[in-house]
Amino acid sequence: MKKPLPLLLFLFVVVFQAHAQIAVGPKAGINWNSFRGNKAFDVVPGFNVGAFGKYTVLPFLTARAEVLYNQQGANLTDYVVMPYELSHHSAKVVFHQVQIPVMAEFGLPSLADEALQPKISLGAFYAWNFYSRERWVNVAQVYYYPPVEYKGHENVTDQWKRSQYGLIGALGADIKVMSYPVHLEFRYTHNLPSITKPGMTTRYNLKDTFEEWDDNHLRLGTVSFNVAVTLQYF
Repeated sequence: MKKPLPLLLFLFVVVFQAHAQIAVGPKAGINWNSFRGNKAFDVVPGFNVGAFGKYTVLPFLTARAEVLYNQQGANLTDYVVMPYELSHHSAKVVFHQVQIPVMAEFGLPSLADEALQPKISLGAFYAWNFYSRERWVNVAQVYYYPPVEYKGHENVTDQWKRSQYGLIGALGADIKVMSYPVHLEFRYTHNLPSITKPGMTTRYNLKDTFEEWDDNHLRLGTVSFNVAVTLQYF
């Protein structure tokens, strides 16, 4: 006897195509990022931009998926490069990612015809860090002369993990702007695995950061404000 899974999948596709109305459009937002730990949230700004698709499963439930270019990051503790001669201040690392969030969006059917429709969203994401960049202010000190400051940066992709995943929670609202449905949202992204790559805790540019955060497994968190506009239905 053949397994029923292929038949069930076929029926699902038929029903979906018969009744689905998929909404798609662009999405963008501003991110406020930091490591999480014993230290206060220490913000590094970033942004996200991409596209979304959503499908109304039930009157109160919408399935939502996105593909984003996303920036996460965090501040690093000042560190010494060459004792008494060169140090890096205001150092920070930014992770450039492709992120795929999948979310369930809950609303109130009784407010479907209102101008403002509040929403609560819960979900998860997977992200791939394709480029990590550290930026800093060099402080060079030569005996009997004032310090000289100048900016620098470095590709540090090999110092951090590439793969990330985690949980998402959001509060938002749907409104109409010039006849287009617009979704406004405050979102929190909670990375579950550490971004720390094995063997990096003693590196000269990272060891002070690990000590200050009191955690050998640095994890990221992001608060963002996002805007999504529905442009097309299928």
